[in-house]
Amino acid sequence: MRYLYAPGELEGGRRRATDPVWSLTTHTVRNVDRQTGQPALCYLNDGPTRGFVREELQIVPHDIELPPDQVLIRREVH
Repeated sequence: MRYLYAPGELEGGRRRATDPVWSLTTHTVRNVDRQTGQPALCYLNDGPTRGFVREELQIVPHDIELPPDQVLIRREVH
């Protein structure tokens, strides 16, 4: 899974048009918390500690090949 960045989550706190929208790294779902009348919250392994609703997660197939690290600029702040 990749997750949708929260406003100001990237380095510097300001969003630019060239900044990525989805996380550059992939994660697995650790836990799903379901409560009656509320959307399910998914918590990720090795990701931010906040919960994510389904619309904030993007499924990445196992056979997908991501670009090499030299291409991706790692600017994530956890």
